[in-house]
Amino acid sequence: VVVWDADRRYLYLNPVAVKNQDIRQWLIGKNDFEYCAYRNRSMSIAERRHQLFDEIEETKTTVEWVEKLETPDGNIEHHLRTLTPVYNEKGELYIWIGYGMEITDRVLAQEELRTSQETFASAFNYSGIGIALINARGRWLDVNDMICGMLCYTREELLALTPNDITYEDDKGIDDEQIAK
Repeated sequence: VVVWDADRRYLYLNPVAVKNQDIRQWLIGKNDFEYCAYRNRSMSIAERRHQLFDEIEETKTTVEWVEKLETPDGNIEHHLRTLTPVYNEKGELYIWIGYGMEITDRVLAQEELRTSQETFASAFNYSGIGIALINARGRWLDVNDMICGMLCYTREELLALTPNDITYEDDKGIDDEQIAK
């Protein structure tokens, strides 16, 4: 949690926002440009935050974004940030309240999931074998082009049917136990 005055100077930083107590105390009364210079961070961070302050001040709305930061040891972290303007009874900007949390693990998990989904979709769609996804009630969820060609149905036709609808009469029920599992 961070609080700035109307001029965007730090009023309060909790120990999670800036762990080093000396730096936290030094920051009181300073702005992001002074902080970036002091910590030898890219001025683009302060410039981007300054733009966000401007946009929020214009729209008078809370904004949420993900900030990508390089740590002193060269690692990349992702931080979810929220910035809210607070107005006094006269409608004048009084303070800014910022909230942030480190979400690198979540961002990496989302990237892994996206890669996994893309890999699966590619294997499913471009496979040289027929593949069908079937739900627990025995209905098609999806079919690939290869199985459509093997069974001589379009995707739309197959998805309108059940696997049982196209199964040879003597073979019906053979897979019921597997589907139930």
